[in-house]
Amino acid sequence: ALRRALFLQPDDIEGLRSLGWLLHLQGRSEEAIVWIGRAHRLNPMHAETAERYGDVIAVLGNRAQAVKAYAQADAALRTEPFLDPSIRQVARTRIEAKRAGLMNGGSP
Repeated sequence: ALRRALFLQPDDIEGLRSLGWLLHLQGRSEEAIVWIGRAHRLNPMHAETAERYGDVIAVLGNRAQAVKAYAQADAALRTEPFLDPSIRQVARTRIEAKRAGLMNGGSP
């Protein structure tokens, strides 16, 4: 269903990210990065997309790119005007923990 929807709307960021994340959860991270990467390129300042891109790219071994994606996700969260402050703080804390983990040699 997602692939059919993307055929009709190939630049739908939500659909691209969702398909990529589903593939990642199925252990198909190399295929997932194609879809999530495309969504991320369309809007690198979309917080959830940037975070998911960082998650997948980290699993594929590109720590530096994952750290950059997490920084983009954090920046997007700081500028999102309609997000509840408590949700923003939880998301920023989660992203910072992932970024710090990678920078200290761990995993996200």
